[in-house]
Amino acid sequence: MSTITYAVWALAAGALIPLMAILNGGLARALGGSIQASLMLFATGFVACLVLAIVTSARPPALPILARIPVQQFAGGLIVAALRQMLA
Repeated sequence: MSTITYAVWALAAGALIPLMAILNGGLARALGGSIQASLMLFATGFVACLVLAIVTSARPPALPILARIPVQQFAGGLIVAALRQMLA
């Protein structure tokens, strides 16, 4: 990727992160708590990824492949969930 492409992605991320915080805060207020908001946030992300996978014909990984991956490789999901709760 070119330097300009990286700059555009950085600008988009910088603009979208505060927007996401505002939207998540409103979601937490509307649903009555940050746990409920996180549940809906991750459910929405799951549905969006599922639709994207269907549209792009991406296949999910086979269970034997998932079984070979070290457990710590899945820690990113735990970190995101924990950070979401701490920042709520």
